[in-house]
Amino acid sequence: MKSFMKKNSPIDITSNDSELVWPILDPIADVKALISWGLTEIPVIGRLLSMLLGLLWPRTDEDIWNEIVKGVEKLINEELDAAVYSEIKSHLPGLQEVITIFLKTVKAGDVSVISAQFIACNTVFTATSSIFQNPDYEWILVPLFGVFAQLHISLLRESVEHGKEWGWSEKLYQEYITITKTTIANYVNYLERASENYKSTLINYAPNSPGQHMTDIFNYWNKYETLKTLYIKDVQEILKHMDPVIYKLPLHFIDFDFDDVFTPALGTADDFDLTCQSMAEWTKVVYSKPLSTMSKIYVEYFDGLPRILDISYEDKMGPRMWNNKNKRVNVVNIIADRENGVEKQIVKLPKKNQKENFPLISADVKIGSIPTLINLNASNGEKFAICRRDVGTQKLQTYSVKGRRLTTLNMWTLSHFYSDVLGCVIFGFSFEVSVLDSNIEHLNFITSLNDNVIHSEFFKSLSSSEQNDIQDKRNIFWEYIMNIRS
Repeated sequence: MKSFMKKNSPIDITSNDSELVWPILDPIADVKALISWGLTEIPVIGRLLSMLLGLLWPRTDEDIWNEIVKGVEKLINEELDAAVYSEIKSHLPGLQEVITIFLKTVKAGDVSVISAQFIACNTVFTATSSIFQNPDYEWILVPLFGVFAQLHISLLRESVEHGKEWGWSEKLYQEYITITKTTIANYVNYLERASENYKSTLINYAPNSPGQHMTDIFNYWNKYETLKTLYIKDVQEILKHMDPVIYKLPLHFIDFDFDDVFTPALGTADDFDLTCQSMAEWTKVVYSKPLSTMSKIYVEYFDGLPRILDISYEDKMGPRMWNNKNKRVNVVNIIADRENGVEKQIVKLPKKNQKENFPLISADVKIGSIPTLINLNASNGEKFAICRRDVGTQKLQTYSVKGRRLTTLNMWTLSHFYSDVLGCVIFGFSFEVSVLDSNIEHLNFITSLNDNVIHSEFFKSLSSSEQNDIQDKRNIFWEYIMNIRS
């Protein structure tokens, strides 16, 4: 792999380097899910910071920060400059230490000491922030900066929620509300600048035409848009909801408006008929962000491939059209002049449940000039075939995104050359916090400041060996915190 160049190099659409590595294993998905979950809970002093400490600096041999870097490198097929990461890594123990000491003081319960340690902790974070904002590598460092920013604002929210309990004057309390709001705004704006700076390096290389297959423009920008969603928009959405004046905790998941992540346009859309032209100039994302999962799919096939593919959602729970909050549809069709098939089938899909709003996790796809096999995969292991002319020589590719679930198909054109069947599809994945519920429950037990957690329903639900294992992990975690030198 190439090494990262300053501000990164433009996407070359003729090169494999322009392709993301699928399935996408978003290396900061756990951090985003944990914090968004934490914002929906009643604030308890130290809880979110304690869980983040356990997640980012576990008392094991794992180097989570290094895993994040490696995950980003794999995803975008580039390598981070060793000297740049070395400088960042040299500051991580300091962040770990001040958070650990803060949690130790919280556990001890002396509010005057808690207040003093909070101020000391924030001083270290403020001084460290510039290390993650190297102007020569800002796009490459965005994922690490995003983790740092969420960690810092999680700390500042402690003062907003508990500063008065620490005996702060109204003047000092208001000062830290202002500091929190200003820091959030600075971090959100920095992320936006980094995104726009990188985008400016891509514009001059963008194709002027969608090409014969009507996919070149969409696919050129899709990598950038995907990374922007995962590392910038997601973090901005979380940071904005940590504003202490606009948002009072606990929030609800519906309060968030995370963008979807999309695959490239898979296949070809050469026969861009009048229906297509009335919708867009080339293949684009029309449907996104449903409130609930697909409920059923009506398919009419010709020789195993779909001519009609109607995806239904619960009433008023379907995807937005053109990302318009006020325009949702209950049924999504292939965007093309309608052509009847021969074989007919109704595919019933898993319903949402208490654990999952979106039970579909991935799609297995074979692509030649057009899709020849599409299986939708559910979290319970079920597979649902909607495109079934399996060509053995074609590579089977799985499309999924860690921290997100499969929620939409944007389907374009019927291919006249291949007997008027589906020509092109874009799969969409929506943010789903519930996929990490199990991890969050385990982490909450291990890192909880409340020793009564051993009486929780979660702990009681574990087997004897699981209880012993998680109790050992909890003891190791808190032994480290309580033995650190203040």
